[in-house]
Amino acid sequence: MVMEQEEGGVNTKLDKLIEVLEPKSKRTKKPKLPKLKKGKLLQNNALVCYMMDNHIAALEYVKIENDYIYLRKTNTYHLATAGNVMNLKIGNKLIPFIIQPTWSLEGLTKLTFDPVEHYNKTIEANKGSNPQKVLITLMEQANLKIKGKMGGKTTLWVIIGIIIVLYMIMQLAGKGG
Repeated sequence: MVMEQEEGGVNTKLDKLIEVLEPKSKRTKKPKLPKLKKGKLLQNNALVCYMMDNHIAALEYVKIENDYIYLRKTNTYHLATAGNVMNLKIGNKLIPFIIQPTWSLEGLTKLTFDPVEHYNKTIEANKGSNPQKVLITLMEQANLKIKGKMGGKTTLWVIIGIIIVLYMIMQLAGKGG
């Protein structure tokens, strides 16, 4: 009875003991940036945070060539002009940084930083990159058909068509004379 009267009793002391003995909760991990050597940084590479259509973001170092960047994951080209490139400070280094929605040809700037609003404006202005993906896919498929098995089948059908046309011409010439 004496123990229960001291500052909340045995249950309170057991709860405090359990709290002390329990392992501390895991600390949240910071996202790791892709590694980049100093030489590549001097070769006009930028850290690109690209947002997919399903609002998943990924980080990748991409080379800027002729004011364009090429995203391998989406197979599209996007503008990387001076207005689209920001500087990201990591430690004492300033790294070129681009926030690029994959649905747009232009990256986000301080004027267009709301992704939903930016997506709607992009679609209304017909600056979307979705038609580019469709065209690239169609061109790749057409190229495969010419080089692949379809080339032989197409040639066979053309030859059969020519034979039928020649047969019809011979039949019409035979009836006319």
